[in-house]
Amino acid sequence: TEPESVAAHSYALALLAFLFLERYPGRWDPVKTLGMAIIHDTPEACLMDIPMPVADAHLKEAKRTAEQAIIEKIFEAFPPTAADLHAEFGAADTAEARLLRGLDKAQMMMKVTAYEAEHRGNLEEFWHNPANFRDYDVPEVSQLFDALCEAAGRKRPC
Repeated sequence: TEPESVAAHSYALALLAFLFLERYPGRWDPVKTLGMAIIHDTPEACLMDIPMPVADAHLKEAKRTAEQAIIEKIFEAFPPTAADLHAEFGAADTAEARLLRGLDKAQMMMKVTAYEAEHRGNLEEFWHNPANFRDYDVPEVSQLFDALCEAAGRKRPC
């Protein structure tokens, strides 16, 4: 009934990214990674969070276009860094973006695990959706998913 706020999620993702940067020094650009983590969901302040199944089924490209337009508007008085990082995150074509896209999913599943421990709703569907475990071909993120599933006593869906 009280889902995680966008701010709490963004902070958790930034913290998770920081921990990965510390654990694997030199693997990803820290400034780019942390900047991208901080701004990745900024458009949701205007657009709100549209759940993945609905967004993917009906709004995929429209949502991405709208979010990019929103971030460009929010940061229009500043250099294009934030808008560029947001576009990079959306495209997922750099090592930093792939790391964060995978960690974004991992953070969600970590929150699902916490909600289950608190008996906050039926979250079974999250464990059966392979898209919730997409690691974006980042082995370190894949290892995190494996550890999360093991700790939760769950099988990682194919």
